[in-house]
Amino acid sequence: MDEKLRISKAIYLLYLIQRNRIGINVKWAVLKPLMSFLFGGNIFNELKDNLVISTFNEDATLEVININDLSYDIDQQAKEELFQSVISYFAKFDEVSGIMHVVYLYRKLATMIVETIILNMNINCKSCNPELKLAMPIIVSDDFYYSKAFADYSKNEIKKLKFDINSFTEYLNQKWFIKLIIMVKDGEYGNYSYSKTSENIDPEFYNGVIFLIKNDGLASIVMHLDEFLSNKKINNAITKYNYKNLRKEKIRRFYDWLSIANDIAVGMEFLVGSFLFLPNHNELDGVYLFIIGSSQLLIRPMINIVRRAHLFLLSKINR
Repeated sequence: MDEKLRISKAIYLLYLIQRNRIGINVKWAVLKPLMSFLFGGNIFNELKDNLVISTFNEDATLEVININDLSYDIDQQAKEELFQSVISYFAKFDEVSGIMHVVYLYRKLATMIVETIILNMNINCKSCNPELKLAMPIIVSDDFYYSKAFADYSKNEIKKLKFDINSFTEYLNQKWFIKLIIMVKDGEYGNYSYSKTSENIDPEFYNGVIFLIKNDGLASIVMHLDEFLSNKKINNAITKYNYKNLRKEKIRRFYDWLSIANDIAVGMEFLVGSFLFLPNHNELDGVYLFIIGSSQLLIRPMINIVRRAHLFLLSKINR
């Protein structure tokens, strides 16, 4: 490979990763294997000598120097060659190949799911696949998505996908799967609010979705989306989940108002009781009010305990 073109390709790839639109920060510890595979082990010093990067220490986050002034000399053919090599590197990781299939089939929906996965990675995922986190900024970029290399790879892979609606029924009693179905359904009809809620930011959801992606289950669903979303069992599971959430919300509101009413009563009892301790008032009644108010201070945590127990029992009954 021409040395100048090699450096330009490396700069271009770093630009894609750093300027990604889904807010991923990549550490050099994850990036180095890919860069070494594509450009050789001496590429890091060359980038540093060319003032493209200031460090490539493994604990450091990728930061291209003066990225807004960055220039690279790379044509479409060179990009295609680069993307072909990138695909050959990532295709060996099931999570990455699985998400590439989903992106190719339904980019808008896949990007929504990717963003939710990233939220999980950034917030509470200690065992997330580092290659997946590295691949995502590249996969969702316009240049990669519209490349011939990606199209050729995806068309060949999509032919291998198999779909059997019955193979998904075993997941219908698992909350993470119902959350995913709702996200897919909302995304299909243009509502992306569900993907941004804290409901989907938990390890159970992340691990379940990644498992489905690894086995190309999510790609199969997306490929046969109309059939999947029109299935009676799938819709019954969504209805049951939504009904249970509605009941939970009503229960939460009831106990919230009960707690507020209790707090107001406590405040009034202590306030009136304090007035009764003023001269020429009935101090005994004030003492009784203080006793009642103190008792109601104990009721506050009891309301919270009963609320939690009620919600827990509801989850058990409707599981």
